[in-house]
Amino acid sequence: MEWDYEAYRLIDPGEAEQRFSSSAHVGYPYADPADQQEIRLFEGDWTVDGDLMSAFDFTRPPYHVIIDGDLTQVSELTWVTDDRSSFFLVCGNVEARAVTLGGVTAGPELVISGSLVADEGVLGDCDDPGGRLVVHGRTHTPIAVVLDAFVTDFRRSLDGVAVGEPSAFVGSHPVASYADALRPRLIVDGELDREAIWEDLSAGGAASLLWSQYNPRSD
Repeated sequence: MEWDYEAYRLIDPGEAEQRFSSSAHVGYPYADPADQQEIRLFEGDWTVDGDLMSAFDFTRPPYHVIIDGDLTQVSELTWVTDDRSSFFLVCGNVEARAVTLGGVTAGPELVISGSLVADEGVLGDCDDPGGRLVVHGRTHTPIAVVLDAFVTDFRRSLDGVAVGEPSAFVGSHPVASYADALRPRLIVDGELDREAIWEDLSAGGAASLLWSQYNPRSD
């Protein structure tokens, strides 16, 4: 089906737990009814003609999303939170041009039960306490960049270059430092130009981020 932001059914934490074992997938205790965070269930497989972006009204708690199927043909999947976290659980596979996840004081959690294909790259960026990306299947992407307190967990394999602090990547993947892998213009006076990294990944993907002299075989 073609993506429709309004084609969801609201479910309660009990149904989310019974059908999807939500507490086993996400790291934050979302099941508190006092949170008043909607859980929006999208049934079946979905294709997206364009970008898929969070559309939160930050005067209210952000909603959660569960997709009971595959999510494919996405241009850019962008999920950004503010001071309240939000989970996005996909029960199947995800195929997108790029995946960008971020938050200010609380980050989003994207959990994919299947595989992830991101043709141009993955970016996770969040201040403490951070956000999280978990992929239970294989991940195919040319570059995965993690900034600040964000954490990634590629459970099967990561076919691509991981860039960031080793502590940001769960598992035994080789991790390149920012200075070794990113283009020098993205590091100004020893500080990462986060805005430029976001813009470059959205516009040009790995080709805009990776330093031409970087050789992953040397790590």
